[in-house]
Amino acid sequence: MSIIFKQLPNLEEINKGNIYLSSTTPESVSRAYFEQFQKDFLGFLRCRSEEVMAGGRMVLTLAGRTTDDPRGEESYYLWRPFAMALKDMVVEGLVDEEKFDSFNLPQYTASPTEIMNLVKMEGSFTIDHLEIFDVNWEAWKRKKNAKESTETGDGVAKAIRAGIEPLVANHFGEAILDDVFMRYGQILTERKSKKENQALVSITVSLTRKM
Repeated sequence: MSIIFKQLPNLEEINKGNIYLSSTTPESVSRAYFEQFQKDFLGFLRCRSEEVMAGGRMVLTLAGRTTDDPRGEESYYLWRPFAMALKDMVVEGLVDEEKFDSFNLPQYTASPTEIMNLVKMEGSFTIDHLEIFDVNWEAWKRKKNAKESTETGDGVAKAIRAGIEPLVANHFGEAILDDVFMRYGQILTERKSKKENQALVSITVSLTRKM
């Protein structure tokens, strides 16, 4: 997704105050994100088509959304609290504001329609089944650790940290890692306690290689 930033050299100004697509993100940025996702996903399907024999099946699960607009709250819900944590650290002088404004997450949550259209465009696979489901925020909890006091927000923050820590460390430095993810977990827990939590959406699609 780094190509996005080459296409839009002033992205830190165009998407200022956001770390992903949000309601204030211009359409040009949203379009650049989708075009990069399209290129990546089509390339992925082409490569898999060379590996999967005719009649073979492949199942994919992707982070997704149910709305048509990628700039809706559904797409930004998981990342807004992380942006809030970073903004608080900017105010406290712990994070450079220019660093914050130039940080944009290189990922895209696709809609079912976008996925179906891209599969059809690439042409190597047919879709057998596509299903949208909500992700359980507390799936990490088990009976064996039911006595643990870890809040839901902390659990989610740890899971997200496992995925994006290298990206955050490379952009902001390792010194902020513990602090920013602690704040992130606290904000997530607070929002959940106020019933502000929104379901996270995943899309699973079953594909068959054409004969």
